[in-house]
Amino acid sequence: ATECPAVTTTYTLTLFTDDGNICTQIGTNSVTLTVAPLPDLTLDADIAICPGESTDLIFNVNSGTGPFDVTVNVDDGTLNFDDDLTGVVDGDLYGVTPSESTTYTITSIIDQGAPTGCTVTPNSITTVTINELLQISNVDTLCVNMADSFQYVFEITGGDPATYIVDIPGVLDD
Repeated sequence: ATECPAVTTTYTLTLFTDDGNICTQIGTNSVTLTVAPLPDLTLDADIAICPGESTDLIFNVNSGTGPFDVTVNVDDGTLNFDDDLTGVVDGDLYGVTPSESTTYTITSIIDQGAPTGCTVTPNSITTVTINELLQISNVDTLCVNMADSFQYVFEITGGDPATYIVDIPGVLDD
């Protein structure tokens, strides 16, 4: 019989002999089938960086024994390859320096610590987005109220407008 238990299970095998009309028990043996948890790893949440910057993605072990053999697919829209890593444990860093916004997908996990090297095919995706460099244009100074005050006017493009901080240094004297 084929059995695929979802939890650790003990099986008992009892052997009998048939010597004519009588069945006689000649032995009993038990075996425990240990079911290891399926390995589950993820990388950090999505992150945004500036062009030329590096960042470390962190492996998070959610289940399994480890260490793990992990395949990470790297895809920036032009370049697409698999990065095979061995001996990954919880908290390991995965350093990246993408030149384009790039997705990192865990496509295979093998648990070296499990009795039979449990393998799963997850789909954990992390995206590292490259923010555009800020561009400042159309800078102008406008006189207001007959030259008693002035106003700077400019346009900012690129980056994330929610993160813009405009700081005007100095204070004008009368």
